[in-house]
Amino acid sequence: MLQKTSAIILHTTKYGDSGWIVKMFTREFGLQSCIITISRKKSGGKNKSLLQAMSLVDVVLLEGKS
Repeated sequence: MLQKTSAIILHTTKYGDSGWIVKMFTREFGLQSCIITISRKKSGGKNKSLLQAMSLVDVVLLEGKS
């Protein structure tokens, strides 16, 4: 089920060529980690700036069964 919420970016780690592992804190789900892929185009730098620590972002999470 898709869930839309806002999150605060806490930490990012480079993963492969265009991927990032992002730790974020959400109000509804608490601490979450996810993998994000960012395009390697020239405009990809603009998207990468959203992943700075303490950024407030809106995210759509796919809630999985644990």
